[in-house]
Amino acid sequence: MSNTSNARDDRAPIATVVPFASAMECLKVQTLLRSDPGSLSEEECESIAAHVEGCLTCDLLLQAVCPDGSRGHPEPADQESLEARLERGILERLDRHSTGTEPSRVLIMMGAPAPSAHRPVGSVEGLEHLEAQLAPGQIIEGDASRFRIKFRMGHGDFTETYAADRLDADAARAVIKIPRVAFDMSDDAATERLTVLRALLGVYARELKGAVELRGAAHILDTGTYLHRLRGRSTYSTFVAYEFIEGDDLETYMHKHHAVADGRFCGLTTADEFARWARMLTMAVRELHDRLILHGDICPPNILVNRDGRPIFIDVGQSVFTDVMDGIEEFGASFYRAPERVATPSSDLFSLGAVMYYLATGKKPIGLGAFTDIEVLKRHVALKIKEANPRLYFDDAGVADVVAMCLRKSQRVQHAAHLLHDIDTFWPEARPNGLLAAHDGLRHAGEMLDRGGNSLFRSIASAKVRDLQEVLIDMAKGVFDISGSSKDIRNAAYSMVGALGEGDEFLALSLPCFWNPDNIGINGRFLSMNRNAAMRGARVRRIFLLEEGFSDRHLHDIVAAQFAVANDIELSRRANYGVRYLVVSAETRRQMLAGGKHFGLLIKAGDHTAMFPVYGENDMLVTLRFRSGPPHVDGLREIFETVWPRARPLVDLRLAAGGVDAHESAAG
Repeated sequence: MSNTSNARDDRAPIATVVPFASAMECLKVQTLLRSDPGSLSEEECESIAAHVEGCLTCDLLLQAVCPDGSRGHPEPADQESLEARLERGILERLDRHSTGTEPSRVLIMMGAPAPSAHRPVGSVEGLEHLEAQLAPGQIIEGDASRFRIKFRMGHGDFTETYAADRLDADAARAVIKIPRVAFDMSDDAATERLTVLRALLGVYARELKGAVELRGAAHILDTGTYLHRLRGRSTYSTFVAYEFIEGDDLETYMHKHHAVADGRFCGLTTADEFARWARMLTMAVRELHDRLILHGDICPPNILVNRDGRPIFIDVGQSVFTDVMDGIEEFGASFYRAPERVATPSSDLFSLGAVMYYLATGKKPIGLGAFTDIEVLKRHVALKIKEANPRLYFDDAGVADVVAMCLRKSQRVQHAAHLLHDIDTFWPEARPNGLLAAHDGLRHAGEMLDRGGNSLFRSIASAKVRDLQEVLIDMAKGVFDISGSSKDIRNAAYSMVGALGEGDEFLALSLPCFWNPDNIGINGRFLSMNRNAAMRGARVRRIFLLEEGFSDRHLHDIVAAQFAVANDIELSRRANYGVRYLVVSAETRRQMLAGGKHFGLLIKAGDHTAMFPVYGENDMLVTLRFRSGPPHVDGLREIFETVWPRARPLVDLRLAAGGVDAHESAAG
């Protein structure tokens, strides 16, 4: 299979591909389904019979409803919903004849005999919008090459896809994309839009043809014009020729290589495998966005997996066809599209998150674009992963964080590089340890920039290297401060806790305001990092310093999130995660803060690193100060161990506060 989920070779039976909603637009079918047979005149009956005899679509539809070959109308008692019966019949035949095909597209694949010469593949009388525009053997001229059409591979909402041979390159295979005109569009409107499309593709294709070094996307080989037939006239339109990619679409590949015993794909089962796919897909998207190229239609059918097991995006630039042709929405693929329905880097990342949801659950991302509350969205995604794929969920709940940050309506991750950073924070790639190996890579990149890079970029890079040099000098002295945006502060905290593993520790005397939504986040990635550290064998203990009266903002939500994480940890590892609280007066808490008794202490491989939050107005976290070495960390563990026995298990606070029931074993 290649460059489309419906591809086939010349030996395969001809497949007529008809969306159910479009087939129902056939006037003859509507007449047949909605009329009382007794009210039809003899002439009308003969007309319908002649139409069905010559219309492949109607013939196949009626075969689905009347498998015994009859063409009679059902009795009135059976007339509860002929359209429902028709659709059910199509789906049943689809299940029998097209294993692995996406039912939501409702493909009718009956293995019909090859059409006669006067009827092109896919030609359907009365449904001109589905008629194949290009015929087998037809030669079309591009700007640089000539192509011979082999057969139509399929169509979507806005395009038709053809297999072709490139005549000036040893008959190398290519894939031709042309626009599809919506069935309800007038000839005047279609002509206008095809003209606009030609102009846009002329600019867009030049950019895409220049990006021949892309590793994660099918290259555009050429563009050209052809004569597009409308209902009452013809007009020139534009085709795009892509390189042919040998491989299976993502859904087919996952069913082949990652299915459970009964053949279903329920998601990848390990966090390492999920991270590998998430990283490959995100790197491919970043590669496109770095060249100011949008994909516009990222979904499993538009991702092929080549022979090396590497995902390749096809249909790059689909957004141009989508925006201009503005046809009907294809059921199924629409779930992967961002709710704003505008092609932007952010909408591509939404679609990428939807694909990652599929990789985590084996299910389509139905309804995920409707959530407005990011906390509710994350809980929903986590629950769906837990239900569909508990092995992955308990291996690493961070999968839900990465997926959810892409699917947000607001505060969505905005750049593929940021998403890559988050993936690497949760699941660091195996790299050579030590600064010397990193220095070699930095030096090589600097030499490349010096030899042929932009002079302005060289200036900016020099400033960044100087900043990095200052950071390294400070770290050698045991000092590392992060200020500025909440994102930078959060990322520093994620990286620190994400590095903890078997035998390490994280001790914290914490204020509830540290977890406020505008600071580290009530139920965000930092909390998931804590859970994952405990699952890896690190010991995480936290004491909340609470004022009398429990007046801290968001306290109930923070406590609920802490318990949810504790209950999510496997029983064998649950002792690694303990949360307690200590009630103190406002003055005592102020004195503890002034005396440095509000801190986190990370212990890894014997190295102690202290973390001191600094707050500004309205309890806003403005700086995280990390310190190592005796002057900074001496005595912190002793302070924590002194307070720990005096603190009470968090479950007591939750029950006293009238919150949701909790399990005594969950925390404490």
